[in-house]
Amino acid sequence: MRRDQAVQHPAHAAPRKSAFARGSSAASNASAAAFVATDQLGGFPTARVPPVAAPVSEVLDNEILAIQRALDEHGPTERQELADLVGARYWGPGVFRETLREATANGDIRRASRNTYAPADPGDDAKQ
Repeated sequence: MRRDQAVQHPAHAAPRKSAFARGSSAASNASAAAFVATDQLGGFPTARVPPVAAPVSEVLDNEILAIQRALDEHGPTERQELADLVGARYWGPGVFRETLREATANGDIRRASRNTYAPADPGDDAKQ
């Protein structure tokens, strides 16, 4: 048997067309195009891609300002009530704790007791 007469192994055969290219209707071609468009975007439509996020330091500064305003308006406040006042449940896990830690370290607020925070003292030199 000559080489050009040999039976070709299925693994070496020409690739088959995809399932999307089989149909001849315009609807199946449109669905194939839609599949490719969303697949190239990671499965999410373009409208759901969020805009450029704000820098982390800017977000932290805004959260610290929210805590300062709440303490200025309500005075010394327990931690859980302060979290409710500023809407910390929507900030993400651990963000409120980190913001309190940063604000206390910067002297923006002060810790009055174990679970209570208060506005920074006006004459406090810790704030820069």
